[in-house]
Amino acid sequence: MARGRKRALKKCHIDRVPDEILLEIFRFSNTRTPREFERKTVSHFNIDSAVLSLVTARWPKVPSSVEAFVKLYLERSKDAALDICILFSEDCVFDNYSEVESEEEHDHNDDAEDSPARSSLPILSILLQHAHRWRTAVMQLPESVGGNTTFPSAFPSLEELDVRCMPENDAGMVWCPTFHAPLLRKLSVEKFCYGGKFGSSCLDYMSLTWITPDTVTTFLEEVSVQCIVEIFTVFTPYTNYGTAEVTSPLKALSITATGEDEDQGEALATLLTSLTLPNMEKLTLINESGESAFPVNGLLSMLDRSQSSLTKLTHLHFERCRFSDGDLLRILEKIPALTGFIFEEKEESLTGHFFQSLMGPSLKENNLMLMVPSLMRVVLKFHSRSIPFDELLSFIESRRQNDQLPNRVLRTAVITIPKASSQVLEALEDRLSKLRSDGVVEMKVNSY
Repeated sequence: MARGRKRALKKCHIDRVPDEILLEIFRFSNTRTPREFERKTVSHFNIDSAVLSLVTARWPKVPSSVEAFVKLYLERSKDAALDICILFSEDCVFDNYSEVESEEEHDHNDDAEDSPARSSLPILSILLQHAHRWRTAVMQLPESVGGNTTFPSAFPSLEELDVRCMPENDAGMVWCPTFHAPLLRKLSVEKFCYGGKFGSSCLDYMSLTWITPDTVTTFLEEVSVQCIVEIFTVFTPYTNYGTAEVTSPLKALSITATGEDEDQGEALATLLTSLTLPNMEKLTLINESGESAFPVNGLLSMLDRSQSSLTKLTHLHFERCRFSDGDLLRILEKIPALTGFIFEEKEESLTGHFFQSLMGPSLKENNLMLMVPSLMRVVLKFHSRSIPFDELLSFIESRRQNDQLPNRVLRTAVITIPKASSQVLEALEDRLSKLRSDGVVEMKVNSY
């Protein structure tokens, strides 16, 4: 090339790629997909997407064409089933709030149809026009959009729905989208203050996060007899009109108290005292809320009304719940059909009195008054050093299955203890070795 002559600029190969193909290429750098959308996922800056976006100068113009791409796909795909994923970023939420508040200051008479909240997600409106095609949907919506968007009255093919409200404050104060979805099998709802019904008789899994007791009871009315329900963080709204009692046919219930909310104990008590669960087979209570105690009276009230504790409730799982020996014995007395019991203590250890009470009367009375006589598997996790090993091993020995005591069917006991307590077991090694050799006891020692 002659000196002084400028080299002609050639168009980069990637600049020749059509917009819809370019968008599909960059899509693979997005780490948040419907399958990875979980309740604890938080928005984060995706550095991979940022780097890829610098590959071509045309990239800033590509996202503006997304609406046209969606329309083109919907036209070409005809009546094919749709798997929807709309994740509104948290950064955009606060920008959207600012726009909405600024607009409302200038004009208080605008209709909701013309509000910035409604127009900020034009793709959602386009997709809602094809509600009859939705098969699964994952939506993360700001409170302004979720509260102002009018959803179609029916989603006849929808099988799975995961919808999350992104509120300005700690919890949303809007209604969860409500529509008729007769085929809905899986439902996940987060941070909606008020609930709705979907008219489905085949709901077999439900996850409710940051939700009010009243919302929970509304949702639980519709579940199937095989439904597994998981609840994370129940709170009391600022305006509380009470919670209606409900009878739900669910099969398994798990409640996790998270955070440090002061009213969470009150909200849990309200929820438990409003539930009647005649078909419940498994109950899990997990406390991640620091020092707050679990509402024992609310739980006892639910067990009294449900009557499932007499015949159907066979699995009980308490994790880091603060129960006294007396409270725990009162609970177990109401569950004679119990076959599996998992208990992880909070801080204070269970006392010897607790295990002595589980052994029941002496052999001379034929053990007719055994508590939880059908217990087959026990999992205990201790954190304190003062563990009543002697009474614990005596309880396990008293429940070993043999010809003379056929009603004592304990087959497995998994015990986890802190490292500092392991030396205490040396004096009981003979008894422990016998139980280990029989395959009854599995002893684990934690490193803490």
